[in-house]
Amino acid sequence: MRPVGQDALRERVERWNRVVQEMENGHLLTIYEYTNDLDLRHEIMRMAGSWLPDGATAKRLGEIDSRFRAVTIESDDCIWGEDNARDYHWLPTREWYYWRLPRALPEDFW
Repeated sequence: MRPVGQDALRERVERWNRVVQEMENGHLLTIYEYTNDLDLRHEIMRMAGSWLPDGATAKRLGEIDSRFRAVTIESDDCIWGEDNARDYHWLPTREWYYWRLPRALPEDFW
């Protein structure tokens, strides 16, 4: 029997996949939608620390993250702001997704 945490982690990974699919399909995001989606990725990172992903889940997440990187660009600034990055001890090397922006920013993104 798999631990419940593993199932919850897999479910969130699949939600992250749907987010990335929407971005790949040109779904226009607002800053509010985008930060909410990034928080989902952050939740996955936190959960993975408690429930180490099995090999298949880790591989799946890696593939989804690669696709996310392809539809985004690096940013010099944390999407949540440098004050939050400092207060929450986020690092661009660990919470890298908070330092990425969609390649094509809609006019009403901000």
